Amino acid sequence: MAKSINTIEVKSGAKGSLKSLHEFMDITPHNFAVRFLQNKISIEQVKTRNGKIFHLLNLPHFAVSQLDKYIEWGMNAVGVHNSL
Repeated sequence: MAKSINTIEVKSGAKGSLKSLHEFMDITPHNFAVRFLQNKISIEQVKTRNGKIFHLLNLPHFAVSQLDKYIEWGMNAVGVHNSL
């Protein structure tokens, strides 16, 4: 994976508005982001308040040590390449 800035959000609980993440995604060319929370691994399609659609990879906190591998897996799963 090329060196780049990754869009990452860390939450203590499963719920939240992700306002700062949405704002960041609106001003960047990225269409893939990562959120750490106490939950299962999943990928969801998200729409910002301004209408930009991106993929959000949800990972449990313990997966942080394997972040590069999960980002690669998630991007391949949704067909996104070089967006980070």
